[in-house]
Amino acid sequence: MAKMLESYCTEALGEYADYGFTAYEESDHILVVCHYGQEIGRYNATTVSFNEVQKDCHQRYNEDVLLGHALEG
Repeated sequence: MAKMLESYCTEALGEYADYGFTAYEESDHILVVCHYGQEIGRYNATTVSFNEVQKDCHQRYNEDVLLGHALEG
């Protein structure tokens, strides 16, 4: 069961699993997504689409890139 859950969480993240994003099921049907350990979202795991999770990851990734450039400049 743990392997299946781990696979589900990784699949929900898609390519963002390679960019510091992690996901875990906190309790029954609650999927928590983090970026470098900071929680960025909670989802109903039974109704959320992977597309929605990845869209939120994309937004967070872009915010971090823009913030990084702002701090450098």
